[in-house]
Amino acid sequence: MEKFRKFDGPQWTPDLPTDSRSTDHTLHRWRSAIFREPENEVVSHYPPPEPANESTEEPRTPEVEPPPDLTPATISGTWKVLPQELINYIFFMLNDDLRSLKACSSTCKLMFASARRIIHQKIYLSFEKNWELLTLTERRRYLSEDRVGLAVKVLSELAARGVLPYARQLFINLERDFTPTNLQPFNHHFQCFDRIQELTISMLDTPGFLESFDTYFANIVPTLRSLHLEGPTGETRDILDFICRFPYLDDLSLKMSIPTDPRDRRTWSSGTLPVIKCMPPFRGRLRLDGIIERRGSLLQQLASLPGKRRFRSIVFRNCESETEQPIIDACCGTLESVSTTWGKFSKCRSTL
Repeated sequence: MEKFRKFDGPQWTPDLPTDSRSTDHTLHRWRSAIFREPENEVVSHYPPPEPANESTEEPRTPEVEPPPDLTPATISGTWKVLPQELINYIFFMLNDDLRSLKACSSTCKLMFASARRIIHQKIYLSFEKNWELLTLTERRRYLSEDRVGLAVKVLSELAARGVLPYARQLFINLERDFTPTNLQPFNHHFQCFDRIQELTISMLDTPGFLESFDTYFANIVPTLRSLHLEGPTGETRDILDFICRFPYLDDLSLKMSIPTDPRDRRTWSSGTLPVIKCMPPFRGRLRLDGIIERRGSLLQQLASLPGKRRFRSIVFRNCESETEQPIIDACCGTLESVSTTWGKFSKCRSTL
């Protein structure tokens, strides 16, 4: 039990009071002796004690800034500060990125209002979209040729979404169903297209719409600048009469199909020309496709219409070579380029 006996010998008492700094110094000297490390000055981890002053100030509490307000009302308010013209310009730069526009439109109401007018600039009235909206009973009626009130039903769906006033380009391809009889039940929706700048119609019933032109197309006349007709029905007289009902046209495109009416073979006399009240300026692009022998008189009569044609560009595709020259001569003062499949006019292109 001697190892537990209290030692009665002299005790070692340090001269200075023991604190953390002296202890660190002692431990450092021991490590230097054992591991043979150089005795460098020990850097204290604690600041030196401040000298005692008679007047001590109370510790100041640091001012803590309040956290930012991240409520939804505050975040959405940042868009309200910007003027509407600037927001519209930002979305105009995304004009070709439809995916980004749709993503922005689902973010907030302000973005939705600015993006929807760009998303719905192009409206398609197609057979496929119209067929998807028909019920099973309506599809049976449609297949049995009872298509009144069904052929242009897609207009009702688009009107319910409120996108018709935003349309600037309208594409109509309902096969042979775009007639006044089929359009009449939905004409009040069709009149909402009051800012159309480009119109494309496939298989237009030209004689039928000429009889009541103002009833259906009067709202499109003031703003239309480009007209594209693909396979219109009727005589060449009716087709030119329909075209000249739009007095502000710059671009014109005609793609003809093989006519089934044998009367289209005849040529016009001066007395059978349509009465043109106002000649369109025709100062943009002319595209003619599929105007073969039976429709050759259309080009001749287009060149002989009263007024001046100032087309800057003409594109011929599958046209009769003899009928192209009058059109080129009529636009010789303003024509800049000609594209044709006939080799005879290669010299004309080089001299423009």
